[in-house]
Parts: sequence; C-alpha cells; structure tokens
Amino acid sequence: MRDAFRNTTRAVCARYVLSGRIRGAIVVTITSQASDDLPLLHSCAREAVGCVHAESWVAEPTDCAKTRSTEGALRGEDGRIGACLSLEFLRAPEALEAAQALRSALPDAAIGTYRQLCELRGGTTA
Repeated sequence: MRDAFRNTTRAVCARYVLSGRIRGAIVVTITSQASDDLPLLHSCAREAVGCVHAESWVAEPTDCAKTRSTEGALRGEDGRIGACLSLEFLRAPEALEAAQALRSALPDAAIGTYRQLCELRGGTTA
C-alpha cells in the first residue's frame, strides 16, 4: 500500500489571505518545514511581480504521537509542513519567472508550479 501514496502531506493549518481580490490561473507554492520562515515567505510574496492573490498557510501545533493512525502505519507516515505560501498569477510566464527567483532565494524550500483547472458558471464568484 505504501506505493499507492507518494508525497503525501497532511497538516491542520490556519489560512491567512495576504493580498488580492481576484484569483489566478497559475499557482506557485512555496513550502517550508519551519513556521519560522513565514516572514521570509511574506517578503517573497511582496516581491512577486504579477501576483494577483497571495495567501499563507501556517501549520497548527499538534502532538504528533496523537495524530498517528492505523492508516499511516499501512501506507507510511505523512510529511509535515511548517508553513506554505500560495501565489496566484494570471499568466504562466510571470509565474515561472517568480518560481525561478524563489528557487534562487530559498534553496531549501519546496517550490511547485501548478495550472488550476476550474469552471465558473453564471452567478459564481471567486
């Protein structure tokens, strides 16, 4: 069963919207193991050119011994995060440029780029 789940991370987080009223189509995520990196992540959000929405996710403190489960024993323990920053862009070139700059500035952070797939129907707002 361990082979069926890869790169699984579960954490109870608090979400904080930093800026932006509209949502983007391309997302750059920056994940750090330590919540102490949050000020650095926030400074990166301010410097990201073309970012239309930014939010941070901070892991709530938990007792790891209490959160282990039988499911975790079967498939392997989940990874843990301290903080995550999500930056949304309207255009892919701006997102890719920001991701490259973040990789240079934060070599130990896990940085990913994703294209969101969604559909807005009449009367739906982001």
